Amino acid sequence: MKLNHKKLVQLFIAIIGLIFLVLLLIFAEQVGDSVRTGVEICLYTLIPSLFVFMALASFFVNSGLLNHVLSPFGWICGKLFHIPNHYGPLLFMSMIGGYPVGAKLIAEQIQQGKLSPQIGQRMLCYCVNSGPAFVIGSVALPLYQNRKLGFFLFFSNIAAFFVVGILTGIHQKAIQTPIQPKRQQIASTFVHSVLSSIKSMGSICGFVLIFSAVIGLLYDTGVMQSLVSLFGFFMDSNLAKGLLVGCLEVTNGTIACGDIPGITSILAVAGLTAFGGFSVHFQIKSILLPTGISMKPFYCYRLIYVLVSVVGVWALLQLTQTSVSTFAAATGVQGIWFSFSPVSSIFLILLSLLLLLSDRKSDIIK
Repeated sequence: MKLNHKKLVQLFIAIIGLIFLVLLLIFAEQVGDSVRTGVEICLYTLIPSLFVFMALASFFVNSGLLNHVLSPFGWICGKLFHIPNHYGPLLFMSMIGGYPVGAKLIAEQIQQGKLSPQIGQRMLCYCVNSGPAFVIGSVALPLYQNRKLGFFLFFSNIAAFFVVGILTGIHQKAIQTPIQPKRQQIASTFVHSVLSSIKSMGSICGFVLIFSAVIGLLYDTGVMQSLVSLFGFFMDSNLAKGLLVGCLEVTNGTIACGDIPGITSILAVAGLTAFGGFSVHFQIKSILLPTGISMKPFYCYRLIYVLVSVVGVWALLQLTQTSVSTFAAATGVQGIWFSFSPVSSIFLILLSLLLLLSDRKSDIIK
């Protein structure tokens, strides 16, 4: 019987899945410890730094409240990237929000008919960025006890954002689509934004737990050690470990980079935070499933994004003559409970007032 390519792939995945299930039974206790580590990452890093911002970003983009405030930014990006100017709020929020925020906003706009899949596919290439809360609060401070290095990582991501945005717009016709003014139901938009963010946060945390279990199994079975030894012929073993782990899950990978000495550590972290890791990529894929857009262009341009980020950090280090030292604090999961608390409190108060004053006849709150 002749098997085609698709059936061979399905057979391979089935075999890998069965092996994974058997290993879960054999290393149940160790996998449990790895999953608990993943839970800590979700509770102490991802949810505090991402959830509130994700909900607010979704609310502001879908309600259109920031269209006029961010119109200059939208005009600049529109000219550079050859996209409609009124996507300024989406671009700005994706630039500062964290990995899945941009993908979530793109998916919502496509599903609402406000963004074409073709433009959304282009925007995905540069709208997946690590936010300042992560690179400063969860990477630079725990790893290096140096806030400046966190800003270097963030600024290098912004540089990559613009470089990739410009490259994707080359040979594309400039589009100027007028904004169609619509009365927004503030309360219903806010409720929808929070509920959709809860759903997205559940998906994000789910993939973090899965990849934490996979990484734990790779260590427990000795596969990771063998891979590190193999790549150790070409590079420092600590660097190999950090890159291998970080390609799977970025938070664990950046923690592993704490064992890398000198400037190589921050350059490896720059590459990993720019790439995002396959855990983040699966999160993005799950968010984009209803839209049907392909991630192939994303992967093509992600290599350029990584290169620009690494070179950007290196250039900033050279220009400022900043030294890099890692600290033992990098061995644990760091909480950033107060990363957004003052701003979030102000926004929540303002939003509550909006709900009470400007949307009394909402179709949700009666």
